[in-house]
Amino acid sequence: MKTSRSFYKRAIAVTLILCAVIMVGVPIYRYALPEPEHCALCEHRELHQAPVLMNLATGEIIELSIEPRMGVFRLVVGGGVSGCSIGGDLCEVRLPQAGVAMNDRLLCRKHRLLLAVADGRGYAIMDLHEAGKVIPYVVAKGAEYEINGYAVSVEKDGRPFGLSIRVSD
Repeated sequence: MKTSRSFYKRAIAVTLILCAVIMVGVPIYRYALPEPEHCALCEHRELHQAPVLMNLATGEIIELSIEPRMGVFRLVVGGGVSGCSIGGDLCEVRLPQAGVAMNDRLLCRKHRLLLAVADGRGYAIMDLHEAGKVIPYVVAKGAEYEINGYAVSVEKDGRPFGLSIRVSD
């Protein structure tokens, strides 16, 4: 049985329309969600010289800094994140192997859209050095950043799907 060309043209047109709806609909979904009563970033008033790591599922913000005099790595361990001091000016943070989804109910519309781009396995590295200004960085294998005098790199560690973030002064 012979299929007409118009059938294929219609099938391609319908497929393209569905793709366009999906591509436009996903960002609109994050924009259309109601504003939460409290935004984890808007309410975070503390400024940080060092880069921070935000767990996008829980809203937990962890400063990735080294104590200058003692060479001690400050890290609140939680949410599957662990940290250790490698040397006097270098530390490493190991992310959980399984990624988690961003919890859209923890962030206002502005921060949801901003962090949706930086979402790397449920975490984002951020610069919270200036009041009211959030600069997100993607957590992706091979990424390297300079944030307020700290060198930050994201590397694959020995675990399957494991990532480590290295921070040095």
